[in-house]
Amino acid sequence: MKKKDPFLGCMVTLYRIDESIGETGVTFLYRARDTHLGVDVALKIMKPQYSRNEDLQALFVREFDLTADFRHPNVILIHHLGKDNDTVFMAMDLLETSLKDLMVPGKPMDEDLIIKVGMDVASGLQYVHTEGHIVHRDVQPENIRFDSDGNAVLTGFDIAEPLTPDAGKGVFAGNAKYMSPEQAQAYPVDHRADIYSLGVTLYEMATGRLPFTGRGWFKLARKHVEELPTPPRDKNPALDPDIERVIIRCLVKDPAHRYQTAEELRAELARRSPA
Repeated sequence: MKKKDPFLGCMVTLYRIDESIGETGVTFLYRARDTHLGVDVALKIMKPQYSRNEDLQALFVREFDLTADFRHPNVILIHHLGKDNDTVFMAMDLLETSLKDLMVPGKPMDEDLIIKVGMDVASGLQYVHTEGHIVHRDVQPENIRFDSDGNAVLTGFDIAEPLTPDAGKGVFAGNAKYMSPEQAQAYPVDHRADIYSLGVTLYEMATGRLPFTGRGWFKLARKHVEELPTPPRDKNPALDPDIERVIIRCLVKDPAHRYQTAEELRAELARRSPA
């Protein structure tokens, strides 16, 4: 028997929880109604078994502190952090469709969409790197969602770090399918780690496949460090060679030889844009 959802149909302060739309290891994500404004929002709630864990609660609050002031069309807008008895929650814009939802394994995506998503996410990354002074560390299709106008929006700042010389040092964090070689080795990371992860995402869009696969976190992470990706056009011969070149540069092992800023990547993609 499926366990009853502890929040569905309940009120959390002014939010009426209407639908479950996802979860992570520590949080539930819901569509909720802001009963004061009469609009739907996404409500992230810490699971009850973790809501009294002070360390996890501090990480939840830290995510809010890092992102609450962000105002950019390609970055998720956070509305409110609150607590209702033992329920710790965060309200944000509701973006119903993720890039992951649109992907079909083995099927390349339209080149115009590849360019559009790449430009949008790079624009969002440039903002969080330069204005927010953070490294996202978890750029992947599930954390790229779409607004009502079809613009790609960067979400999922759970493991973001302030940009310091020791950011990420000694910590294995991120999705091994998309993580940079620096993350895979628990080396310090900077904004160029996000450029690598966006490159992995663009590779997957362009080919329908990830550049590296393997069983187990360690084997997969090691491939990011040691192996060169198969050129995207080997998997999708119809791909524009210029798009392939952009993707391959994102995936260079040495951060010094990737695009050095997200804006540089965005500008390169803009030259390929049909608009």
